[in-house]
Amino acid sequence: MHKRTRALIVSGAVALPLLLIAGCPTSSEGIDLTERGELTMVITRASESTIATATAQVMDSGIIAIADRKITLADDQILSINEVPLTATTLTDLGLDTAVAAVIEAVEDDEEYTIEFDNQGTKTMIDVSPPEDFAGVEPDRLDEVDRGGFDIVWDASNDDTLVSVVITGQIYAYLEDGSLGIVEGTLSLPNLPDDGELSIGAAELNQFINGDITVTLTREMTISQKLGFTEGTFYLRITLETPLTLAGSGT
Repeated sequence: MHKRTRALIVSGAVALPLLLIAGCPTSSEGIDLTERGELTMVITRASESTIATATAQVMDSGIIAIADRKITLADDQILSINEVPLTATTLTDLGLDTAVAAVIEAVEDDEEYTIEFDNQGTKTMIDVSPPEDFAGVEPDRLDEVDRGGFDIVWDASNDDTLVSVVITGQIYAYLEDGSLGIVEGTLSLPNLPDDGELSIGAAELNQFINGDITVTLTREMTISQKLGFTEGTFYLRITLETPLTLAGSGT
């Protein structure tokens, strides 16, 4: 049985593992990004989708870690994927200062994303290949699964990847007024070996109410490339959502 970390999240709390970082944003003016800029980019495509989404953030690495700040790139400092620029977006409702995002054309699994950084006329380019798409996944969409436990299987990848599993469904929880109500709950099992199988046991499922649940598989590859910065980390992801019906005794 795989060793895994459990995390139960009740709807209403927002998890921002990459973007919500302490510190105020600063302009890139006067900053040598090859010495102080740390780039984080996430490219995600849903299984069999014709589009992908990308987000990126640059952090100032030239100050002590507790004071890390986001760097806002100038208009002539452009990140792009497959020749599609990532455009600045304000996300004040999530407490973020700035981020960049784009929707890009997906590529075939055996092709590549071309990522470019045009730093005021100086261009740096890399090609990265996305992970293989999911195949051979069971249970199938809308299958009934037993709350006593069930197995998830898929075709293992030959790439250097990890798989995360998220189960979403309804749970009982105490509300703000002290009453017991039904809310959405999420169970996260991150960073599992991409070996093609995982057993979900009763301990993971007993908090969910019988009925509709969704199992989301995410295959992730991590690549380190500087791309004109002092450091660059790229997370390439494929996701597959499978709606299921949870049934059995123990609700």
